[in-house]
Amino acid sequence: MGPSIKKFVFTRPVGVNVDMIFDALIHEEKPENFSMPWVKDLIISSNYEIPDFTKNSTQLFSKRISQIFPNLETIKIYFHCINPIWKSVYEIMKVIEPNWFKNLSENVKGRIEIYESLEKVESEEWHKIIEGDQEFVVDSFMAGRDFLIHQNLELDFTLRC
Repeated sequence: MGPSIKKFVFTRPVGVNVDMIFDALIHEEKPENFSMPWVKDLIISSNYEIPDFTKNSTQLFSKRISQIFPNLETIKIYFHCINPIWKSVYEIMKVIEPNWFKNLSENVKGRIEIYESLEKVESEEWHKIIEGDQEFVVDSFMAGRDFLIHQNLELDFTLRC
């Protein structure tokens, strides 16, 4: 398990840049009365394990962000998979939906980026999996997906091999 949600490092008093592990917000109980209402702008760079990146865990993650930072105005979240397996990441990309982040306020503006560049992919196996996928495949070495979570918040998911 990663660092505790109680051990954030702050770079400035109003905007906060947090390098944290996804585990901290999905596996720990939120401490009572733990809130940072002065934070308006938030950048999160978060690692995740494939089994932990689900609809339920991302909904809990976004709920905890909303609870801890109730006056948030802008957010940027960068997700990076620990030990990515291209087929599993591709499957997540195909099923992820806006409601996975439904607990982020519609007043929050920003972007969520999931970018994975995988070097160890069997070309033949990759082409077999993506064959006929006109919805997500950008070219023979890249798949992508982007959508609005709500009017002011977008998600961009890119998988490159």
